[in-house]
Parts: sequence; structure tokens; C-alpha cells
Amino acid sequence: MKKHLFTCFLASLCLYGSTSTAQVADSPGADFLHRSSPIVPHELRDTHRGGETRSDTMPEGIDLVSQAGQGQEGESSSASVGALIYGELINPDSLSPLQITFTPYYLGGKSTFRQQVYAPEVEPGAFFDGVLDARKEKFRVAIPDLDRAGYLDLSLGNRKILSQYLLSPGDSLKIELDLLDLSVVFGGPAASFYQAQAALQSQQASEEFDQPRRLYLADNNPMLEEEGRREEWMAFQKQFGSQLEIRNFGRAGLEQLHQQWEGSENNLQGQLDVLQFYASRLSDGQRELLELEIYSRYYYRLLSVFHKSYYGKLTTILGEEGRREELKRWSGYLAALQSGDYSDESRLISAAFLELQLERVLVEALINGEQFHKVLNRQYTGELRDRIGAGFLTQNLRRYGDPAKVLEPYLSEVASQPWRDRLVQLKESMVPGAPLIPMELETLAGDTVMLADVVDQPTLLYFYFSTCTHSANYFKRYLWPLYQELADKEDFQLIGISADSDRELWQAALADYSSPELTNLRMTEDALDSWIATYEIVGFPRAFLLDSDGTIRAFKIGGSDYPQLKENFLELLGTVSFPSPKTASR
Repeated sequence: MKKHLFTCFLASLCLYGSTSTAQVADSPGADFLHRSSPIVPHELRDTHRGGETRSDTMPEGIDLVSQAGQGQEGESSSASVGALIYGELINPDSLSPLQITFTPYYLGGKSTFRQQVYAPEVEPGAFFDGVLDARKEKFRVAIPDLDRAGYLDLSLGNRKILSQYLLSPGDSLKIELDLLDLSVVFGGPAASFYQAQAALQSQQASEEFDQPRRLYLADNNPMLEEEGRREEWMAFQKQFGSQLEIRNFGRAGLEQLHQQWEGSENNLQGQLDVLQFYASRLSDGQRELLELEIYSRYYYRLLSVFHKSYYGKLTTILGEEGRREELKRWSGYLAALQSGDYSDESRLISAAFLELQLERVLVEALINGEQFHKVLNRQYTGELRDRIGAGFLTQNLRRYGDPAKVLEPYLSEVASQPWRDRLVQLKESMVPGAPLIPMELETLAGDTVMLADVVDQPTLLYFYFSTCTHSANYFKRYLWPLYQELADKEDFQLIGISADSDRELWQAALADYSSPELTNLRMTEDALDSWIATYEIVGFPRAFLLDSDGTIRAFKIGGSDYPQLKENFLELLGTVSFPSPKTASR
């Protein structure tokens, strides 16, 4: 069972996370023709989270190959093998739980598709096992049935120790974690692969740390014209330490992007030198995969800056003719990024490659005025196309008003696994029409009920957690007025369902986040875990509309203001089924 942290941000939805939230660097880029590129700006980063299982012993029958430097296998490989992790830990904060997350198929920073989360027990050494330091504890995790490399994260409480390390089938890895001296040491047959990844992460972090912090300003921004500010900025420019680089957002900023893209040879040389140092100790597949990550990470960030910051403003900056020339230039960059210098095995694994191709196909679709699906099918085939399509839908399907329509062409084409399973999962979690999963809930009196027992008419389910100001505002400004105005007239009920783990907090805060006049219930831990995993919940509040038989008719009630929300709700309510007079229990 997994504990969840709920966090309320003033400018966004209230977000949830497990007690150890894994962080993943944004996918970046690669020039597949020139194999070179510039230093990554550190403007963009992602996060992702995990689900949970438990394992601290080797599963019976696991096929573990003790072989250093084994390359990744494609899904067509004839057999899957496992990986074994043994660790020794010195942890001054002994209360922090250890968690290992393995993501076998990366589809996005927030995706938990087939993710495995292990909470291994740590135990003291026994002297004769060779653990002689009394401060050390040891742990062991076996990860079974890897058909290709995936991503490993290791956390202690909310502290990330290892982030996005590639774990290959057959790896036997030893990890020594000394949090007192802040050291991480790798050993075992697979040590070189992890030493290389640690060195590359350190090199990337060093390059970013050495770069000035960048601030992009429009031509007419008066920031430096205020009294004393330019002098203060110039004074810091002469000091050794961090510096602030102020860049122009217009033409000059675009030209700097081009310089980074086209002058990449020297900018990635440090990372490529690190990779070359370890190359003789890596398999060809591992070396290629790490190189693909280096290039993809780099080019993704440049392309993302162009897409998010410049694409929509090109006419303003350059004029119509200048815009056409600029897009022609970027189209050339995009064509180079499609080059197939890397194997499908590596491209089916790399998180950075996926993010780069999603951005590349999306920008090309914008430039040509086409659908993402059309561009994808023109440029890719087979499992690679299926993975990119599954990644696009994983990250974007929720943004569409009619997810079923967007999903339909992909479902009709995608056949390879596990990508088809992912599309089916997306349909179940985002396309209305299926029954709500069974949910065990607690009443205010402390009794346990199944949600199906209280849904006997069209029902609006309001999910929230106490202390989330967005939940409180959403309820008071939208749901409660809607219920008071329409419930009797339209014959529906509103049920408040809390995600609070603290029962006393739930009851004490009821009047602020719901209403005592409603049916109020609280999810059990198992129900919360299942609900979050099934419907891929990343924020609160949420509102589901159900038929009288528990079928989901809507996963959200949209509207920029109350009148629009009311109109949308009434339209949705027209699609639900009502109980017959014989079975109605009002």
C-alpha cells in the first residue's frame, strides 16, 4: 500500500504524489547526421511518479544472467531475464523508507504504465556476510522478466538518490549508499554501465552549473532601466561565481538558438569524452543507448524552447516573409532529427529520444497544418510508430474534448505490445462509457460501504482532499450552487468523496471543503490507490458524472465560469440513464 502526499499550489491544481516522487530530466535532443551539439539550457525539467509492489527476495524461477555490459533486447527477444540489486546503506535518518522504482516502458514523465515500485526491507549486517561496519544496513531487490532496458530510481523518503538510471536485463548491481559522507559507489558485474551513467549525469550537471542563469527579456522590457539595476547587474558580472545572462527574446534570441543548434560540436564534447572513456567497458548496445540519450536530451530542449517560446510569435518578431524563411530553416532541422543512425532497440527504450520525437512530430504538424497522427504515420512504421503514438496519447489525450475520437485511429492501427495495452488502458481511464471501478468507502459514522450501494440515481462524484484551496473554491463556486439550483429539478445527487488519510481532519474540515447536507464518504487506502492508478489522477479536485447504474458518463464537468459549467452539465445529464419508477429509491 502506498502513502500519498497531497500538495496545494496557488497557481495550479492540487497535486498528489507518492511519498517518494521520482524525478526525471526532460528528454533532450540529438543531431543524428552530425552527432554533435551544444550545451543544454536548464530551463526545462519533468517529474514522474510510481505505483507500488513489494519484493525483498528473489522470486522463484527468476532467470538472472550475471553478465557485465549486456546489451538491451527487443520485445521479440526469445526470453526475458531479470536483474538483481544488492545494496549497503548508511543512513543517518533511519526513519526514511527506501523505495526503488523501475519503469520498463517510458511514455512520459508522469506515466506509471507497468511501473514497479519496491519497498525492500533493510537489515543489519551479520559479520560473516562481510558487512563489518555496524552502521551499515543491507537490502536486496530482484526485478524479474525484463525484455529490454528500463529506468531505475532510488529514493529515501522524499530524497532522490538515483534518478533515471538505465537498468538492463541480466544486470547484477551492487550499490553502496553512504548518506553520511554523501557518496554513491557501484560494484558488481554491471558496475561500469552505472559508473558511466553517474559520470554523464555529473558532467551534464557541471555544464549546467557552469552556465550563466539566463533571463529572456523582450526588446522593450524596462527592467535594466530602473535606477541602479544595470549597475548592480554589471557589478556581479565581474565577480567569480554565478552570473545572470540577460538575453533578447526577439531576433537575437532566435539567432542564438540557431547558433546552439548548428554549433553543437564543441558543446557536447565533454559528455562525449566521458562516454568514450567508458566505451571499452560497455556493450555496443549500452554505448549506443547512452549516446542517443545525450543527443536527444540536447536537441529536445532547443526544439522545445522554439516551440513554446517562439513559434506562435514569429510573425510579430520577423514579419510574414521572415516567418516563412524561419519555418523553412526549422523544417531542415526536423528532417535531420529523423535520421535512423540508431537501432530500433535503442530508440524503443530511450526516454530522451521519445520526448524529442514527440516534439519534432508536433512541430512539423504545426508547420504543415496537419494532424499529429498523419505526420507520425508518414514518417514511422511498426513498433517505433506505435511507441511514439502511445507516448503522444499518454501525454496529451486528456487535453482533448473528445478523447474517443482522437484515440480511435490509433486503436485501429496499433498492434504491437505493450503499446496496444497502453491504448486500451487510456480508453478505460479517459473515455466515458465503462462502469466505475468498485470502491470501498468509509462513512462519517465509521461504517464501510461500497460506492455501488449509494449510487441509485444519476450521481455527480466530487473528489477532493482537505487543505486543497482549489477543491474548496471549486465546490463553493461551482458544485454547491449547481446542486442547490438543479438537484431536485433534474433528479441527481452530489456525493463528496475525500482522499484524506486523516479521518479527524476530514470530519473537522467538512464544512470548508464539502457540505454536511450531502452524502460524504472517505476513500480507504486501497480504494485511493486503485482510483489514482486506474484513472491516472494527477490533481484535485475531480468530478465524475455517473449513470444510475454506475456507468461513467463524464470524467470532468468543464466550464470557464458557472453559467458555462451549468450548460455543460445539463448537456451531459441528458446522456445519462435514470432508474425506472419500480427500482427508484428516493
